[in-house]
Amino acid sequence: MSFTEKDYLTLSYENRIKKLIFAVKQLFVNEKDADYVLSIAELFNKHEKFKIEIPRNNNEWQRLYDDLYSILLKENPFLEKEPFDLQKKQIFNKFKVKILFENIRSPFNVGSIIRSGEAFGIEEFLITGITCKPDSSKVKKTSRDVKINWNYYSNPSDIILKLKNEGHKIYSIEKTCNSVPINKYKFDFPCVIIFGNEEFGVSKEILLISDGIFHIEMYGLKKSLNVAAAAGIALYEITNQSKLQSEEIKF
Repeated sequence: MSFTEKDYLTLSYENRIKKLIFAVKQLFVNEKDADYVLSIAELFNKHEKFKIEIPRNNNEWQRLYDDLYSILLKENPFLEKEPFDLQKKQIFNKFKVKILFENIRSPFNVGSIIRSGEAFGIEEFLITGITCKPDSSKVKKTSRDVKINWNYYSNPSDIILKLKNEGHKIYSIEKTCNSVPINKYKFDFPCVIIFGNEEFGVSKEILLISDGIFHIEMYGLKKSLNVAAAAGIALYEITNQSKLQSEEIKF
């Protein structure tokens, strides 16, 4: 990672603390970043009045993380109690929703959708055709290397028909002559949400076997969205419906 003393000095005091917290958090995920974290800690000690004790083991890194966040709260009272990614959360909300990538060529789009999907509690990612796999370096960079459940299939139709026969509803996100606004439909679960190629969209073969085709309403001159942006909007609507339906059942 390239982060210089000059870069450090351009940051506000609050953001310097955040930078060090982000670095320590990354160390919990990937121990090979230890030298990078130490370099940020040394810059902190060089330039700030408050000095930190450089940790010698994992427990001390956790202590430093907690201490830094306490300081940060004094600098910014608007922060959430848990503003950063959770490292040891035991219970995750997983919805009965799978995402299928049909020949999405950009690893950065794949990584962005994976990051959003993990945040929205998607249970599985189905990688098909030419789509970059989640373990590629470019996908991992954009997804922030989140831990997900994924599988690869060369032919998307095969896995879609298998899941359909097992009771999954198949929904494609695509603007067509018969697509329905995504916010005006009540989704059924479990389901598979399909996002297609950036240039050509979801294929006709997949649209024919879909139980529903949906688009996001737009009001400007542009009538299309980047697939990763569209995925974020679609996943919010669909997983929110799943959450509300689960709450209704519990009630």
